[in-house]
Amino acid sequence: MLSILLVDDEPAILDIAKLFLEKTGTISAVTVSSAQDALLLLKKQSFDAIVSDYEMPEMNGVQFLRELRIHGDHTPFIIFTGKGREHIVVEALNAGATFYLEKGANPRALFAELSNQIHQAVNRRTAESALKESEEKYRALIEHGLEGIAILDLQGKILFANYAAARTFDIENIESFIGRNVVEFISPNSMAAVADDFNNVARGTDGYLAVYRCVTDKGNEIWIDSIGKRIMYEGSPADLVSIWNIIQLKRATERLEVLNKNSNWSAM
Repeated sequence: MLSILLVDDEPAILDIAKLFLEKTGTISAVTVSSAQDALLLLKKQSFDAIVSDYEMPEMNGVQFLRELRIHGDHTPFIIFTGKGREHIVVEALNAGATFYLEKGANPRALFAELSNQIHQAVNRRTAESALKESEEKYRALIEHGLEGIAILDLQGKILFANYAAARTFDIENIESFIGRNVVEFISPNSMAAVADDFNNVARGTDGYLAVYRCVTDKGNEIWIDSIGKRIMYEGSPADLVSIWNIIQLKRATERLEVLNKNSNWSAM
């Protein structure tokens, strides 16, 4: 059952709207006769959606909507307008209205459409909330994961990085990492390979493992494994990069090679 707040200064319209909407069996409506009364009620009670008349004394429907949005209330909002008031429709949508509905002479058709808009508005809000929650969980997982993750533009500028990526390059303040160019951290020995790999990603050839010698912000030499994948980020092509610091593995491999070499010499 959806909980709806109806706001109109005409008692007859409130009564008819409540009757028709609750007749569907899916909506429970609370009515108030002014935007001021609605604001007082909303401090105590929340609703799945708000349906408001436009033409009301002291505070009209768009002013009411703006007051809600200013205070962070993003409840789906449907505004009633009279016919031929296109400028009000534009004003309402710009202020953040979900839908608008022109008042008509056929109450049955009018309130059937209103019921449809209410369900659409609530479903949209539910989907947006679920998407936002999913994005927040995914972002938290990325930001605090052990694997270094960075997003670069195709010239190497760092657009996003998680804490693990920053730590890999001895960066303590992640904000100071964003906006820098990744080539600042590439050793001259690996610069040609990095340029080739950027060109490959730009052409759509990606997803392969690359190894680079790098220098951290503190001047420490490290080796990294990296896999780049072309993605769209904020409307532009970008390179999603996974990073692993393999300096310890590299040192262990070099020591093993030395041991093997010495062992071979001893055998001779």
